[in-house]
Amino acid sequence: MAGVAYAIGAACCRTAVLLVTRAYLVGTDTRLTTWYSMLSSTAIFIAAAFAEHAWNMPQSALSWTCLVALSLATTAAILFVFLSTVRIGAFRTAVIMHLEPLTATILSAVVLAEVITPVQAIGVIIMLAALIAFQIWR
Repeated sequence: MAGVAYAIGAACCRTAVLLVTRAYLVGTDTRLTTWYSMLSSTAIFIAAAFAEHAWNMPQSALSWTCLVALSLATTAAILFVFLSTVRIGAFRTAVIMHLEPLTATILSAVVLAEVITPVQAIGVIIMLAALIAFQIWR
């Protein structure tokens, strides 16, 4: 149940970020917005990791490479979210972002040989139906 609460909280936070970006950051350089977003996220992560004594430094070159690659990919993703919010609007950005779970599910089946369960398939159908309905309604 905690996972559902975290997912709802994350969705609310993402919605707030998209709406604030649209309302207050129109015309702002998306690189600067990304910089402040990543800086604050990093500070919160470091504070939480040290408070919980849960930070373990990478121990190998491969671990450092993966950490750097993940950091760059996350930064690029956040940059593109802010860029698309400014260019195509918060609503269309949110619609595109809703395709992420579908893409992850399909890629996990193709790349990792994961099995898509009936519950996941129903979730995909519901999500796609909702996206199509919102596009038709709008």
